[in-house]
Amino acid sequence: GNDGFDILRWDKIYGRLEASLDSCEIAGNLMESIILKNS
Repeated sequence: GNDGFDILRWDKIYGRLEASLDSCEIAGNLMESIILKNS
């Protein structure tokens, strides 16, 4: 069946999701430190 392909596809999607969440976290930390510096 296509199970192998489905697993690969979801693995890719989760990898991208994780990467974008990491980017958001980094951006959030950056914003936080900028705000703290300017306060």
